[in-house]
Amino acid sequence: MSQTKHWHSVRDYEILRAMIATGTTVAASQRLAVSQSTVSRALATLEGRVGYKLFNRDGNRLQPTAEALRLNASLDGLFNVLGDIEGRIQPEPEKSLRIAATTTLAHMLLQPMVVTFLRQMGMGAVSLDVGSTDVLLDGVADERFDIGISDRDIQRAGIRVTPFRRSHVACVIPARHKLASKTEIRPDDLAGTNFVASTKRLPLRHATDQIFRSAGVEPNVVVETSSSLASLEFVRTGIGLTLLNPFPISAGLPEGLVLRPFRPTLVFRTSFWTPTGKVPDARTRAFIQHVKGFVSEDPWSEAI
Repeated sequence: MSQTKHWHSVRDYEILRAMIATGTTVAASQRLAVSQSTVSRALATLEGRVGYKLFNRDGNRLQPTAEALRLNASLDGLFNVLGDIEGRIQPEPEKSLRIAATTTLAHMLLQPMVVTFLRQMGMGAVSLDVGSTDVLLDGVADERFDIGISDRDIQRAGIRVTPFRRSHVACVIPARHKLASKTEIRPDDLAGTNFVASTKRLPLRHATDQIFRSAGVEPNVVVETSSSLASLEFVRTGIGLTLLNPFPISAGLPEGLVLRPFRPTLVFRTSFWTPTGKVPDARTRAFIQHVKGFVSEDPWSEAI
């Protein structure tokens, strides 16, 4: 009688996800409380089963191949089911739902969402951290945050990206400014105009600088800032005009300011980030659905 061939091992898949999240066999073994040799054997066994390479060495780290990332994504459903079963059998320990976001998203979107989530769902405490995109990336990949939210397009090992909203760049103008009468703003309209620019380390600044150069236009940059909220305040006080992501700012635009579409357009994709090394638990999934369900529709963004 031939023996049954066991092609699937949940433990091997757990090790795969831990490796993608941490990048080293040492860190993966520490996370799962197994030996380093167990991690290495499991990866070799899994590669033999699937028939393709899962990791490439990059210095001291192992970088997942595209095939490994696809395999990992396909496992989400399995681990969601296992997580639900485990949750029904054994109550999850009380802990804070750890959320992180950039300043604008934290203050203009998530703060009221956290309030309604706690009142309506009653699912334990919430921790809301505010930081730069780099802080979010590291924190989510290292599982110090359960959820990150940003409008930065990224692809990074250890982070699962769930698209949320799509929006297009808008020009912020004082309502009494002469350009407020236009239905859309083009680079020529901003030639010589006092301008509040993003700092040079941000992708938006690189993109807008390229648009202006292509059009042969040079706005008069009077202030640079990394904060959309600061940009709004500078425009409100009459320092200059600015270009930014209208989501979620359009819902709480300060009085006296208007938004106008900018052409050529730039697209922003706001997404939720979760660690690939663990299955999003019930509260994480509930919060994401809560935010998706309670965002007000507006003419400046759309669900994706």
